[in-house]
Amino acid sequence: MDRQDYEGALACFENIARHAHVWVERDAVRNRLLCYHHLGRPADLVACVADMTAKKYFNAVDTAGFNILAARYTKPEQPIDMEAVKAVVRELEPAQKGEALAWAAKQLISVGDSEAARALYTYRQTLFNAPARNTAAVRYVRNAPRDVGSWLSSGLLKDKSGRHDVTHVYGAQEATFLVTDVMAAGRKVGDAGVEADKETYFHVCYDEYGIHLFFVGVDSRFRDVLAGALGGSGYEMYLALGEGGPPYQWLFEQPRDKLDIPPWNSPNPYYRHMKEYVTISSQPVENGFATAMNFDWALAYDRLPENGDTWPFELIRWTRGGGVTWGGKQVWQIGNWGRLVFEGMTPQVRQAIREIIIRKALARYRAEREPRRGGLIAIWQDAELGDPAFYAARVAPLVEKLDDYATLVKSGMDGKTSDLLYREAVPLWYDFRYAIDDLRTEYLTHRLTE
Repeated sequence: MDRQDYEGALACFENIARHAHVWVERDAVRNRLLCYHHLGRPADLVACVADMTAKKYFNAVDTAGFNILAARYTKPEQPIDMEAVKAVVRELEPAQKGEALAWAAKQLISVGDSEAARALYTYRQTLFNAPARNTAAVRYVRNAPRDVGSWLSSGLLKDKSGRHDVTHVYGAQEATFLVTDVMAAGRKVGDAGVEADKETYFHVCYDEYGIHLFFVGVDSRFRDVLAGALGGSGYEMYLALGEGGPPYQWLFEQPRDKLDIPPWNSPNPYYRHMKEYVTISSQPVENGFATAMNFDWALAYDRLPENGDTWPFELIRWTRGGGVTWGGKQVWQIGNWGRLVFEGMTPQVRQAIREIIIRKALARYRAEREPRRGGLIAIWQDAELGDPAFYAARVAPLVEKLDDYATLVKSGMDGKTSDLLYREAVPLWYDFRYAIDDLRTEYLTHRLTE
């Protein structure tokens, strides 16, 4: 199977089934089912599962997992039938349901069926009791403040309902573990035996350009920190772009403006490195330090929130005397993070956000024509650096299509045009390089194997 010889692998599994009881091992059945899927034989997949179910070779959880796959591939060309899935697991205990759904989702991911896997995950989440969590309303503010000074003069800080206090004391045992975390060496855990101010709070809002955070760490000795006699507070923050969306972590120290962003994933079409989409600035205030952060909507262009959507968020302040958190408990437990709840995301606001992203995506695409900036449109046409034949055969048609879309970008675009560009052009403008990578792979595969 590793060599994608599914015909050969299937012949082996079918031969095993005739001669040995190895056939009744779950992994052997799974691999046989995946071979049927890759070979486009959904009827055989469903029949195999029915046979295994009738012979009762497996326990209830394994049988349910196989039947979820059968439910998915009864009509492989359609979205997964969640009513059929629910019927499969209806008689299981809650823990068994969760196990069967998780196993089936893992198999779907392995064959690239991510939408069906997400549907299983979403349903699985409904089986758990919702924990008590902190929530922060994220409201739309026209021309929102972007630095400490504009936050202090904006009047938003007078709205007490918009202030969110960070009050949970982080446990000593968990803090000791975090000291050894090599992926976040910039963390300043502090010593619980040292006296230090811990009052911390934040405000958050958004506008057409992005999400804007403002937080204050009270520190009565901020002058000693400025003089270099004491270290300032370290901050550790987490944000996921929606429930089940990619999570980000970053650390920094007040009053410095430098972010430490652990590389938890490589850049790909579904995960963008945060560094180029965030700005930060800090300065002393009368009772400590304040920091403003701004997140460009482009970081989440493919998963903009709807009204009422929630994004997991956590803030930890590491003072000289230990840590305080907003959500409490352990930082790695995303289920315990608080939630940012978006309000005021009207169709007009969403349209304005999308128009800005469209223009930024187009500018990013146009930079690909500049050889000084390593633009791929320029490089692939170059006889020395690129491959003109590949450019003419595969890249040029894509460039022509994207250039045609570019002519539609105008001030005051109507909703229909904006929707078209956002759906068809923005993913390719923003992630042009990934599209070229795919074209190059197809081109070389064809050249070398056919």
